Amino acid sequence: MKARRAGLPVIVVGDARGDIAVGVQAMKAGAVDFLDVPYRPEQLLDALASAQAGIRETADRNEAVELAKARIAALPTREREVLDGLLAGGTNKTIARDLGLSPRTVEAHRARIMERLGAQSLPELVQITVMAGLQTKPPGGQD
Repeated sequence: MKARRAGLPVIVVGDARGDIAVGVQAMKAGAVDFLDVPYRPEQLLDALASAQAGIRETADRNEAVELAKARIAALPTREREVLDGLLAGGTNKTIARDLGLSPRTVEAHRARIMERLGAQSLPELVQITVMAGLQTKPPGGQD
């Protein structure tokens, strides 16, 4: 079912003859809903609304990922180096030492990175970068 639906949600309609396992099996196979016949029109409308909400949620998520990727790709080289240092668990001081900068310069880069990516905190910054597909690195840059 998942291979044939081309990314569209599937609502299965059928006669389960009172066997709940039929609906569960349809959902496990990838259906977003199962409607046992006969069903009321409101049930179909609810299933369609749920499927549409899922499509909208996926589109919003994909848009947010693409925006985060674009913003990260647009970072100047030095800010990207500071971001990599942050993702490796570095402090302003250690990143400054590694890059040959002053800690205040790193602090300024960090503030601009947070602003450009729309993050209010370091954990939020990490979430944004992970969502965009960047990997956090262990301290020392070793994988």
